[in-house]
Amino acid sequence: MDFELIVIAIAPIVFLAWFVYTRDRYDREPRRLIVKTFLVGAILVAPVIVAELVGSLIIPPSDDPLVLFLHFLIVVALVEESSKYLAVRISVYGTREFNEPMDGLVYGAIAGLGFAAPENLLYVLSRGAALGIIRAVLSVPGHALWGSIIGYYLGRQKLKLDSNGGIKGLSLAVILHTVFDLSLIHI
Repeated sequence: MDFELIVIAIAPIVFLAWFVYTRDRYDREPRRLIVKTFLVGAILVAPVIVAELVGSLIIPPSDDPLVLFLHFLIVVALVEESSKYLAVRISVYGTREFNEPMDGLVYGAIAGLGFAAPENLLYVLSRGAALGIIRAVLSVPGHALWGSIIGYYLGRQKLKLDSNGGIKGLSLAVILHTVFDLSLIHI
């Protein structure tokens, strides 16, 4: 059964990574940088887990709507989206291959999927196939989307089209992630 759960957890990530990578038809990014960005996104899950555990001690989830909002905003969304921002900055931002906003969108989505891979494995292996199917439709594409927003704005910043692009992209991704998490509480 564990093999089936692993497939359920990883299949949407592989599909979305392939989908994003193949959409860049004119100046496709080098596979080595795609793999590097994915791996950095995945590795950064470890410090994210620690930061979220510590953050949950400071701002624990609560029945109080304001505290719950702050928990999702600061402890979850800000920490997770910052890891995607860092993944792109560490792995590819300084390369000559990162030379247009579309590149940032691709690298950001891949960083988000790298992050989603170990996170999804942990959730699906501990909670089962049903959660894996739900996460395949909601959470995994969400991580790719939020990462792509961060990457796109980092691309604008790198090309000097927007001097605050990185902060704008991170802020937008954090807000969208927070709204997403809050909406799941009300389903």
